[in-house]
Amino acid sequence: MQTAELDRVFVPQRDVPRWSETAWLGSWNPDAGVGLFLHIGRCQQDLDMWWAQTMVYLPDGRVAVDRSHGRPGDPDTMGSGNLRLRIEEPGRRWSAAFDGAAELTTTEALAEGLVGSGPSQPMRFELRGEAVAPMWDLFAGRDGHTQDFAGGTHTQQAFDATGRVTIGDTTYPLDGCAYRDHSSGTRDLQRFGTHHFVLIVFPDRVIHNIQVKMPDGTTMIDAGVVLHRDGGQTPVTGTELPFVSALPAEPTECDLVVSTPEGSETIHVEALHAVNMCITDSGDNLNGVGWQLDEDMPVLVECAARYTAADGTVGYGHFERSVRRSMLPDG
Repeated sequence: MQTAELDRVFVPQRDVPRWSETAWLGSWNPDAGVGLFLHIGRCQQDLDMWWAQTMVYLPDGRVAVDRSHGRPGDPDTMGSGNLRLRIEEPGRRWSAAFDGAAELTTTEALAEGLVGSGPSQPMRFELRGEAVAPMWDLFAGRDGHTQDFAGGTHTQQAFDATGRVTIGDTTYPLDGCAYRDHSSGTRDLQRFGTHHFVLIVFPDRVIHNIQVKMPDGTTMIDAGVVLHRDGGQTPVTGTELPFVSALPAEPTECDLVVSTPEGSETIHVEALHAVNMCITDSGDNLNGVGWQLDEDMPVLVECAARYTAADGTVGYGHFERSVRRSMLPDG
């Protein structure tokens, strides 16, 4: 399958157990301290219905959150009705739009429990992303799929972003960088122990990496690429990064070591804002941490981050880590 063909909304494979399709889009405006964390996927019980997580990073540690379900009504759109992610031009342009309401909360509240059904304020946003580098196909050139979160396809891409978000009477700019992933196939996180996922947008290159370890510490996958803005690319052969040790997001600063055939590079990571979420075995993605649920589920720490290369070059992007709830201090 050609890479451009992967950048489309898929036809559900109803005969494949636990088949799903998910998409995520994040953004960050470093000047305003505002960004998006949007995650959407098909409901396991009804593949024509989508669940949606909508979270907006706001200044001073505040977060606006919503969780919804619905049907997009458009074959080129992934959406729940109030949240819509659209592939405007495969391999080049994505957009996001929301028209609904959200609960205003904090990172700390998300670490303490499930959030998103309290008193809310009207919220609207629009964001458009123009690709700054080619798509990365996780499975291109790989022999077989050795993981469970996307048994069919998984692609990622970085963008220049423009847009704005309005919450109540306040409007914030979303201009900055954006990034997304898009997966399809069997979705099963029961073998997840810990993982990290970084997507870094530097002025001269974009770095992608996913590392997943099973509960016994065995590495399921550690893959990535450096996509240079001049058109070249370098495979990532391995990464080192501390896994999350406590909530809301610890450590908030650390070093990421990225290894390629050309050597290793140490990049300093600073989490600028964070939200927490968890995923049940039945495929529900929940805003916050379900401490009260009778299930040892993966807990994810999602961060907008500043990345500083060894030569002082600064970039921004996404910084995601997960751990089983039982592995946390209060688990």
